[in-house]
Amino acid sequence: MSVRQGMTRTHRLPTALVPVVGLLVGAALGIAARAWMRLIATDPEFTWNGTMFIVLGFTVFGFAQGAAIATRRATDRRWMVTAARAFGFVGTLPLFMAAGGIMMPTVICGGLARHRTDWPTWTRTVFVVLGSTSIAFVGLQLHDDWGWGWRWWAGMAGLFAVYGAVISLERGSMPPQQDGWRLPGVVRVVAVVVGLLAMVLPVVGAGLA
Repeated sequence: MSVRQGMTRTHRLPTALVPVVGLLVGAALGIAARAWMRLIATDPEFTWNGTMFIVLGFTVFGFAQGAAIATRRATDRRWMVTAARAFGFVGTLPLFMAAGGIMMPTVICGGLARHRTDWPTWTRTVFVVLGSTSIAFVGLQLHDDWGWGWRWWAGMAGLFAVYGAVISLERGSMPPQQDGWRLPGVVRVVAVVVGLLAMVLPVVGAGLA
């Protein structure tokens, strides 16, 4: 073992602390997300209940991803890793409460495009395009409110920063398992289509309501 490898392993974060760090990172992201929402709002209303709700959602997300990452580091047993990935995904759902639902395609499709390295490039590219729809929608909304002023640029920068970090943290739930087993191709296609419909239809319905 080289000195560099030894130092890397020595300073590696203990697995037991990963969920705690995930929780703290999630809370920090929640605070950043609240500040971003305050920045882009045309008629901001600051309430402690709303702020705590947002920060708590991101905190749950961070903890769930940290727990999933820790499980992946601790074991390669399929049922345990599968359960951890499911827990990590469920922990993502609080991000989509209320107005956060509009970012669901970006979080899920972006996470799949970023972390499913076992998928063909064209498939991941399709998910990048699908995930970009939410960003485009928010960008257009911000432009309607602020034009090309500094708030638009700051708002878009904040959007990419917050949700880029969210997608990066999804390495607990989104990457494939490393034991070589995969669902049949048809099953995977059907699952992805059903999942996308489950994401898109509620958003479309809310827009038509």
